[in-house]
Amino acid sequence: MTNAIGRAVAAGMLAALFGAAAVSLFYAWHPALTIEFDRDLPRNVTGIYPPEREEASGLTFAWTAGDTALRLPGLDRHVPWTLDLRIRGGHAADVNPEVTILADGLPLMTRRSASDFEDVRVVIPARPERPGLVVGLHTSATFVPGPSDPRPLGVMLDRLALTPDGIVLVPRPALGAATVSSAAMGAAIALLGVTAGSAIGGSILLGTGAASILARGFGPFTDYPGTAIRLGVWIALVLGLAAIAVQRGRRTPLRNTARFAAAFSASALFL
Repeated sequence: MTNAIGRAVAAGMLAALFGAAAVSLFYAWHPALTIEFDRDLPRNVTGIYPPEREEASGLTFAWTAGDTALRLPGLDRHVPWTLDLRIRGGHAADVNPEVTILADGLPLMTRRSASDFEDVRVVIPARPERPGLVVGLHTSATFVPGPSDPRPLGVMLDRLALTPDGIVLVPRPALGAATVSSAAMGAAIALLGVTAGSAIGGSILLGTGAASILARGFGPFTDYPGTAIRLGVWIALVLGLAAIAVQRGRRTPLRNTARFAAAFSASALFL
């Protein structure tokens, strides 16, 4: 039993290290954030109506309200970020509203929207002393299409992209989630009684898989990392306790096929 606990501790620590390293590398490799408005919007976006599709051209877009916000808590601000928008006024040429782009409540640019889509680019300055970013769009005027559509509409968005001008660090919630969940699952797999090599290999694969999911898209800036921690810990707890109970009840070690099936099923469920 002492050897099993020691193996579980070692596997958990190794999985935690690989999970933390992997999520950092995955995020640094592809930290850009993009909204194409052809699917449901991220939860941290407010002030944008559900995406629509233009039947004739197949173009997908979304209308904004008067004020729009994209909240990214924990975003690394050691380097500037570049915001790219594809935007259109959608009104008559002489009444298209002005759009002000803000970062953390401070205006960066104001320009009048056009009747056709145009690309707008603005650089958001670095702010190393305070992580996190709130990107805002303020439309000077809105209009209501009619009685059947009472929404106050601002401008049309076809694309929004946010790209760092350098290497950035993964947000702490995602780093913590990859570390804790990988450690819990790695330790639980080791408690099944697999060999040291299998426990290490499984921990590395599991930590890498979890990191690839946690570092993706807008996940690091929502409550998704907390969900990953809770799920990983609970699955690991059930797996570990079940393995100990079964082996004590049988008084014989589990077969290798049973160990593999349990480890694979738990890992697949977690991922």
